[in-house]
Amino acid sequence: IKDSSGKTIAFGGRSLDAETNAKYLNSPETPLFNKSKTLYNFKNARSPSKKKDSLIVVEGYMDVVSLNQAGFDNVVAPLGTAITEQQLRLLWQLHAEPLIALDGDAAGIRASEKLMDTALPYLAHNKSLRFCMLPENQDPDDLIKFGGAQALQTAIDEAIPLVQLLWNQHTRGKIFDSPERKASLDVQLKASLNKISDKNLRNHFSVAVRKLRYNFLQQSDSFLAERNNSNYSFTKKPSRNKNTAKPIFATKNSILAKQASNLNVEARLREGAILLVALNHPKIADELEQEICQAEFFNEDLEIIRNALLSELPFDGGLSHAGFLNNLKERLNFDPIKKLNEISHLNVQPFLHRDANEKDAKKAIQDALFRHSSIEEFKKEIKSAEKEISESENEELTSRISKANLTMKKAEKGIASVPVSSDEEALEGSQELEDMIRDEIWLKKK
Repeated sequence: IKDSSGKTIAFGGRSLDAETNAKYLNSPETPLFNKSKTLYNFKNARSPSKKKDSLIVVEGYMDVVSLNQAGFDNVVAPLGTAITEQQLRLLWQLHAEPLIALDGDAAGIRASEKLMDTALPYLAHNKSLRFCMLPENQDPDDLIKFGGAQALQTAIDEAIPLVQLLWNQHTRGKIFDSPERKASLDVQLKASLNKISDKNLRNHFSVAVRKLRYNFLQQSDSFLAERNNSNYSFTKKPSRNKNTAKPIFATKNSILAKQASNLNVEARLREGAILLVALNHPKIADELEQEICQAEFFNEDLEIIRNALLSELPFDGGLSHAGFLNNLKERLNFDPIKKLNEISHLNVQPFLHRDANEKDAKKAIQDALFRHSSIEEFKKEIKSAEKEISESENEELTSRISKANLTMKKAEKGIASVPVSSDEEALEGSQELEDMIRDEIWLKKK
């Protein structure tokens, strides 16, 4: 084992006895030899890594020997420990974007993700990593034995960027079938991205993650919908006897039983208000990016504008507002401001305009976001309560309906002194719940 100048500082070996407790054995640490600050084959790999413009990082020194025999001389390895911050700095001395080719088992994946976490604070435009995703339970040596040098070269050519590994880490083996799980994913991703010290790079990572999130959740939602539809005939409960649960007037005429087109009017106003402030004040959109991303849009044409907006964030302070809108127009192939101003009653709200005071505009969008999430939460709560009223004998629904009532009260009140719509939906829903609680309609099912 040699230091960066090529001087021997220690020895290492691998046991040939499979029953041996210690698979690898290195010299003890000394003032000259510190495992966490040393990379095996560092000096020998320096010239080839520059010549080939590539550096491969494997798990141990026997992998280095094996790859050298197969023609890969631009290879280094740690010495039986996870790659440390000091070793990471050594890697970047050899190459700006080393290729990490650790074993393809669970331990290898964990080691890659641990290295990624170590690297996040130190990433820069000229300091990053790529990751070779080796076949399950195979190391680089196995890959060469079974597929030759070309098999390893293919894995190297198909290496994924660090941002993809970050995404895989937070989504692998998980199902995001509820708003809570999606919100949890957002929180975890945000925490990881915040570790990146370079602000410009962090912004580029945020854009990449938003695109991955959008594509992934679209596919996930589509898959879950198909699965639920295909399983429906097997899971649907048998109809209850008509004499057991008679229709309830309040339930029959609830806001959930009305035509969707009527329900959508208020949601469209709120979604339009959110977008109009965001487009007229991109700095505010930048500050509230997370909230806008998490808002559940129900109008497909407005959701398209929202997704395009998020793709243009973060807002570059050097870009003019006109330039920002032009980028959006090119992305959408239409004028989003013109489309939003076509929504009835929306363009008369003074706090949504471009010339509105920034403080008032921010209150307006926060109020719209708050009302929107509160009302959608109410709909879910009351829908669940109505289902229990119709299908069960449970008489303990007071707390559920009271909770829904509190949610609607929040939406009716809002959080700002500059309401952006009349929210008749909130007023009507709150009164309806008051009537349901007063009449205890769940006790009158029979």
